[in-house]
Order: sequence, then structure tokens, then C-alpha cells
Amino acid sequence: MKLIFYIIILISILSCNSNVVFEKYTKFNNNQWHTDSVVVFNYGDLDTSLDYKISLNIRHDIDYKYRNLFLFTETKYTRDTIEIHLCDKQGKWYGKGMSNIREVKLDITEINNKSIFRSPQLKIEQAMRYGKGEKIIFLKHINHIGITILKQHE
Repeated sequence: MKLIFYIIILISILSCNSNVVFEKYTKFNNNQWHTDSVVVFNYGDLDTSLDYKISLNIRHDIDYKYRNLFLFTETKYTRDTIEIHLCDKQGKWYGKGMSNIREVKLDITEINNKSIFRSPQLKIEQAMRYGKGEKIIFLKHINHIGITILKQHE
């Protein structure tokens, strides 16, 4: 009986991810993102006749000392800056997770007027600064960054 239950659960999990076109995470050494470390996601050419949902996924631990995360994003066609809010003013973390790790998923489907779909890769660089512009060289307590591309239902 347990075996049948596990098989049903496994099939349910696998069927939920059938629309995933691309998913990849990059782990940072010692949970620190160096300011010169550019993360590149090569997902190839997407069929521009289809609709996609693209999410940017940030895994951090609860010792992260800022409320937000600024990133530079770059495709073949454009470069942009985005801000991701990781917690509210009272310090309550957004995202989901257990223990001291949280994951925030941000829908970036509309980034750069959908130029992301026409480009075979996305580059992401941390853009955090102290005060008037001094770079944060080692951004601590950022564990992973990833993207997920889902094919939307027709």
C-alpha cells in the first residue's frame, strides 16, 4: 500500500513540472556573491510563438542583513536594473523555506519588454552598494540564484 502511495506522489510531482523548459541554479562559494561574479544562464533559443513565464529565484539565509537585493540583468538586446524585496519593514521574510533558508521567486517575464525570449542567455550581476555608491564586494548570505522558464498553457 505504501508503494502505491509513493508512486502516486512521484507521478504528481513529475506531472507538475511538465511545463518546465529550463531550470538552473548557481551556488555561491561560502554563500557570498562577489561583485565581479556574473551569473550566466544559457537556455538557448525559445520558440517566440509560445508564451512563457520566467521566474528569478533567490535563495538566502535569514542572516542576510538587507531588505532588498539589486541586480543588473542583461540579455543580448538590453541591460536593466531590478530590485527584489526579500523582507518587509518589520523584518518578516518573504518567500518560502524551512530552517534558516528562504527562497523568493520573482516573475521577470516582462523584463526588458520580453527581450529575454529573443535572447539565448540571461546574465545577472549583483548591484548592491553602500550609501553613495561604494560596491559591496562580498554580498554575504546569498546561497543560490536561479531561473525557471515555464511554458504557459495554451
